[in-house]
Amino acid sequence: MKTKYQILIWQEPPYFIAKCLDLNIASQGKTRDEAIKRLGEAIDFYLEDLDESIPSQKYQLEEITVNA
Repeated sequence: MKTKYQILIWQEPPYFIAKCLDLNIASQGKTRDEAIKRLGEAIDFYLEDLDESIPSQKYQLEEITVNA
C-alpha cells in the first residue's frame, strides 16, 4: 500500500535537508533530489518494522513575525 507523506525541504549549504513532518524523520543530500530519495529510503526502512501504517496529516504552512 502506498501512503503519501508531507515533507519539508530546505538548504543548509552545502546540503539539502528533507524532513517528513508526519514521522519526524530527516535525511540530507548534496542535491534536492538526492535528499528526497534518501528520505524515501529512510521512511521505507522505518516503516518495515511497524505493524500498521501511519496516516499522513495535512499541514498548513504559516508565517509569524516576532520582535527579535
